[in-house]
Amino acid sequence: MDVSLLPDLRRRGRPRSHGRPPRRRSVLLPLIALAVVPALGLPVFAGFFAQDKLEEAKAARQIGRAMTLTAELDDLTSAIADESTSSAFRFFSTLYGLSDEQLTDLLGVDLAVPIETARGRTDDAFRAVHPDTETRAALADLRAQLLDVRRSIGDGDEATTAEAGWKMYRTFADLGHTGYRIKRATIDRVVTGYYGSGSTALMTTVEQLQRVTTVVDVGYDQGVLLQGLFSATSDEDRIAVVVDLRDVKANWQRLTADLPSGLSPAVRRSWQSLIEDPEFRAFNAFIDDLVRPGSAVTTEELSPDTSSPEIREGARRAIILEAELGALVHQSTAEGLGVARADQRAAEGRARVSVGATAALLLLTATLLVLIGGSLRRQLGGLAAAAERFSAGQLDEMPVHGPREIAMASAALNDAVASFRRVAVQAERLSTGDLDAPELREAAPGGLGTLVHTSVQRIVVAVREREKLREALAHQAAHDDLTHLPNRAETERLLSKALARAQRSQARVGVLFVDLDHFKQCNDTFGHAAGDHVLRTAASRMTAVVRPGDTVCRLGGDEFVVVVEPVGDDRSVVEIAERITTALAETIRYGDETILVAGSVGVAISDQLSDADSLLREADSAMYQAKATARGSVGIFDEELRAELNREADFREAMARALEEGELELHYQPVLDVASGRVAGFEALARWQRPGFGMVGPDQFIPLAEESGLIVDIGQWALLAATTQLVAWSADPAYASLEVAVNLSGRHIAQASVVEDVRRALRDSGLEPARLVIEITESIAIDNPTTISHLSQLAALGVLIALDDFGTGYTSIGQLLHLPVHILKIDRSLVSGGSEDGTRPVDRSTRIIDLIVEVAHSLDLAVVAEGVEESSQLDKLRTAGCDSAQGYLFSRPLPVAQVPAWVTAHTTTLRDLSLVEQRN
Repeated sequence: MDVSLLPDLRRRGRPRSHGRPPRRRSVLLPLIALAVVPALGLPVFAGFFAQDKLEEAKAARQIGRAMTLTAELDDLTSAIADESTSSAFRFFSTLYGLSDEQLTDLLGVDLAVPIETARGRTDDAFRAVHPDTETRAALADLRAQLLDVRRSIGDGDEATTAEAGWKMYRTFADLGHTGYRIKRATIDRVVTGYYGSGSTALMTTVEQLQRVTTVVDVGYDQGVLLQGLFSATSDEDRIAVVVDLRDVKANWQRLTADLPSGLSPAVRRSWQSLIEDPEFRAFNAFIDDLVRPGSAVTTEELSPDTSSPEIREGARRAIILEAELGALVHQSTAEGLGVARADQRAAEGRARVSVGATAALLLLTATLLVLIGGSLRRQLGGLAAAAERFSAGQLDEMPVHGPREIAMASAALNDAVASFRRVAVQAERLSTGDLDAPELREAAPGGLGTLVHTSVQRIVVAVREREKLREALAHQAAHDDLTHLPNRAETERLLSKALARAQRSQARVGVLFVDLDHFKQCNDTFGHAAGDHVLRTAASRMTAVVRPGDTVCRLGGDEFVVVVEPVGDDRSVVEIAERITTALAETIRYGDETILVAGSVGVAISDQLSDADSLLREADSAMYQAKATARGSVGIFDEELRAELNREADFREAMARALEEGELELHYQPVLDVASGRVAGFEALARWQRPGFGMVGPDQFIPLAEESGLIVDIGQWALLAATTQLVAWSADPAYASLEVAVNLSGRHIAQASVVEDVRRALRDSGLEPARLVIEITESIAIDNPTTISHLSQLAALGVLIALDDFGTGYTSIGQLLHLPVHILKIDRSLVSGGSEDGTRPVDRSTRIIDLIVEVAHSLDLAVVAEGVEESSQLDKLRTAGCDSAQGYLFSRPLPVAQVPAWVTAHTTTLRDLSLVEQRN
């Protein structure tokens, strides 16, 4: 307590309930001042002061631990990223059959350490982390997830394909993001006051670490996404990664723009040195080029055996940037730890000084009391007893008597008792959270009461501010930043609660799944700012047309959900959906532009067995049904749709087993030479002999195989089966020069593994490459550099490439000059002489066939006609000079067992016809 407060305490300390004390003889004022005041005032204030400083020291120590934990977690996320890189390079070594040295030679630089070393570093990083209570469980989950990934890689659970590499990249990327979230949560707990308050300097270093960690995490994301470009299995995957990389790049530019203003001089110098580093600038330029709209980087350029020097250099710089960013985090952590330790030492020192000074003053007081005890013992006895009761927590008033100074002390003690009574009441109100209690607005009497009241008011303000912050953070975590609607997690929570209420009250809940039509076109045409405006407008329009009790939520992208509660009848839910489609169909103004979008809505209504996940899936399925029917319409999930989805699921499951169980078989349709009539080869066509259902046509299972990815496995199987069968037939000289054509899907052709698949089929079967024809549809070969590259590699093997369904797609004659094809297959619609509705004149199709044959022959390409069913069609093709033909006129596709008999019969027929011609 400051001695300057003594006059004020004398004024405030006069008893208010006992009147003015009588004037009595005075004791030596200095002795009373040295004895009574320290004995009563200093222990109280010293205790408050020491406790406050010890709390400051504790807070500084805990904040320092949190900052150290942040640095350890940063090391861990960096180690996981290194392990991801090492795992990826080992994977690509296996995928391409390369040793580590060969892969390093191809890349031009050693970008990865051995995977055992990388895993050891990750394990060391885990052991180096000293988690707090809030982090321990999340860290254990992260460790378990990493071990699962390792076991999957080590046990060979994943096939060595590009898709497996993409899946491994996504898994490691998710692990990295989990580590980032743990690290951010740790430093956020400091910022939100979870570990107590710190000094201004300490909190400044904490905020600096938070800013640096946020920037570093975004920098790490660029490196992770760059790895994603290496792992992308297709241009579609690569484009998705580039879109993410573009968003991360924009976030990087936003965060780093004002980063230096919040840094200390030393960290600012390190940051300035980093951004001025030529490597850093080169990496930024490289990322800018990658995310530049219209960038021509393809999946082929990102594969390890064909990647460009710029790509390899970008990867090398990404690893260098990761290490430099990690050093920036450690520098920020070191500064924060220095400030935290200094704060801790200073607070502990002040506490020790306070306690020591108090002890010294109390000792001096005791000495003085002993010297004057004889004359003051009787007068101070009552005061001492009262003080003793006060110390024991008995807040009883004492009578005011004795010398003037002792009387004033007694009155002051009574004021202290009153103050502590008031403080006790205020403490009770604070502990119960009653921040609006009238007792908190009244100050206790005396100087101590004033000080305590000021502290109480500050506590009230701090608690309210903290509650506001918690409410803001809770709202931010549960709502979408753009539209301020509940986000996906909050949607599931709200829907689960609505279903629980509905089950208790035997009511129903409706879900509307809304997807904006043409939204991607809007983004591509007008830009993402216009897209954001469209999303906000759509959100406000939907909110305006739903009922007051319904909730509009945004799942992400252009997908919205409306929770309708309660549901009276099905028609009322459909009416809400129709109001939404009507509102979304109205034009949207953005600057001088007029944007037109629409919304397709799927409706699902709960029953007693519904949960949030199943109800959302049903609404989603209904939305896709509506979109397939007519965009901007409403689809309703009913029993018919449920049955259709179940049938489709059963069909997909059966399709997945078909290859394993040997249910697929190849039928062979003969291809005949038009001029001579001799068999030129066969087209191998997949058929599915499904148990319990009979023969399933390709039009039923091929589209599902395309969607699920099984089409690649079917293509691999067909290649080996067809080439092996032709070699088996070739033991008969009649088959020695025949060819076999195998259809491969666009998805298969787009994969780098297609070349190895064809090479393996030729090697395992022993078939000459020139006797294998790979048929592709006309649409997949247009303006697709990856596909054209793979076709060129196949042609280099000696395999023939046939362009199927020619004349119905978009291939121009000029494009034929650049496509690696050997055969054009005329579509059956041209051979039949008319379109599907029979409106095209026969003579026009004849002229088109003549033109195709003439152009093909001028380019040294063979021509095969499909769908020949009538002799007149064959005559037309023979007149046009067509090389080969196939169709029902000659034979339907035949099972393997029927082919030899058909060939024998056809050969006999040709021989008999030849003999007849010779006789004539």
